[in-house]
Amino acid sequence: MGLGSGAIPEEIFGVCLREDCELVKMLRRRALRGVLRRGSPSDMLTAAERAVRRIGYAADVRGVVEEYTEVLSLDIPLNEFAAALLGGEPGQTLEELLYSSDDPVVDALHEAMMAFYMEYVDGHTQRLDVLELAAYAVLMHLHRGRMDRGRAAELLKWIADRALG
Repeated sequence: MGLGSGAIPEEIFGVCLREDCELVKMLRRRALRGVLRRGSPSDMLTAAERAVRRIGYAADVRGVVEEYTEVLSLDIPLNEFAAALLGGEPGQTLEELLYSSDDPVVDALHEAMMAFYMEYVDGHTQRLDVLELAAYAVLMHLHRGRMDRGRAAELLKWIADRALG
């Protein structure tokens, strides 16, 4: 497990239960710059792999699992960033958003988070940090207007499939 592990709960939902969270976020955001320069999924995965290898950070599996457990309980309120990214309102819960939205990004992100969580719990962590960093890059492309919602949803589902396969 490495730098990308925990990117979704920490960066998107603001849930960080690890002691080294600020250091990890700083290193992850530095690595993200290179990943965001890539356009195709395979190029983003290659860049994410290089970034994870280059920085060589080892993440705490238990902390990442706890973060996903909290986010996937669905009752945490969305922060401003997550609400803007996912089309909800600050303070709305992820559960409310999932049931009230027909946005493909919301569904695909939930699918990807469930895939990451299941694989972390099962101990199948090989390449998860790379896939999670790539998913984070997709969300940042969407946030910056460099990708439409349909394409972002498609890529998140592709990443979820890779995590489970």
